[in-house]
Amino acid sequence: MAQGQIERRGERVFRIRWFQGRDEGGKRQYGSKTVRGTRKDAEKTLRETMQRQDRGQAVPSPSRIPTLRKYLATWKKAGAGAYKLRERTFRDYLDLLERHVLPTLGDARLDALRAVRIETEVVAPLRDRGHLRTARLAVCALSRVLRSAVKDPTLGLVGNPCVGVEIGRNPRRTIQPLTAAERGKFREAIRGSEHEALWLAMMLTGLGPGEALALGWEHLDLGGGTLRVVRTLDCKAHRLVEDTKRPSRRRVVPLVAELRTLLRERWMALGRPTSGLVFADVDGGPLDLDNLRARHFAPALARAEITRPVRIYDLRHGFATAALEAGADVRTVADLMGHSSTRTTLDVYQHVSDARKREAADRIAERLAPQGA
Repeated sequence: MAQGQIERRGERVFRIRWFQGRDEGGKRQYGSKTVRGTRKDAEKTLRETMQRQDRGQAVPSPSRIPTLRKYLATWKKAGAGAYKLRERTFRDYLDLLERHVLPTLGDARLDALRAVRIETEVVAPLRDRGHLRTARLAVCALSRVLRSAVKDPTLGLVGNPCVGVEIGRNPRRTIQPLTAAERGKFREAIRGSEHEALWLAMMLTGLGPGEALALGWEHLDLGGGTLRVVRTLDCKAHRLVEDTKRPSRRRVVPLVAELRTLLRERWMALGRPTSGLVFADVDGGPLDLDNLRARHFAPALARAEITRPVRIYDLRHGFATAALEAGADVRTVADLMGHSSTRTTLDVYQHVSDARKREAADRIAERLAPQGA
């Protein structure tokens, strides 16, 4: 390995120099860098610099390393396909970075980014406002960009600073779907309403709001009593995504008789369409989730005299809870919900799992030590 030099330039200040080769005229070329700290710090920096040079990697140079904002502009131009990202994910990443990262870190050079700085300037403000999930997503977006930067041999960066970022955890939200009594009241409240079939589709199949609103007539088999989940609605961008979030979300779900009847009546009333959205606005486009929540779902809860907070998504949770309470095995429920593993189902519906364990323990105890024996 080529030799380097260390020169003292002041109190705890050193300059390191290393041979970089010769130019076209045969003149020797050297690189240099100022290191503040002890001589050991200077020796370590020189050693790492020369090792990088021997491996053919670029040696970091302030004049060559762009700011995060400038690098992101280049990253954005390449497009989602260059990074094997879905378009929706790519857009979400850019939005997160624009809103939560660039305002504080946009003018920082890439080599100046450190885990502690990301925690202080990005994570902490969001955490203080109770937005831990947003903080996690913002760091994920930044990490994806920096992964690309680290792979660029011309920048000479080492390591992704997002790897060491501590974000913290919110307490797990307790799932509180409608109780059996509330389900009865809610179903009476929506009977004959404009969106009765939509609410029941989520209650009786476990579809999420985006999946239900993306459902097309071509995905229904009313004769066989099934529906196929093959796409979703990006509710923020208000557009259909011809793909599901993950492969496990593509699934076939059975239709119970009540829902099949409602959907058949709707199908007949619309002239037996072979395509188009099942739940559409007057122009045939996707319904707006915010509008549904404010103008239809909330009033239905009020008519049912349900005053506690309930989300549209809780209709999906209610399906899974009812299925587990009815004795369906976890694998079947996971498949119906589109969960990638039973672990997800057990984690989300731990309250039901715990109750079933207690019931099982009571039955086992009764067999092993019958009362009155």
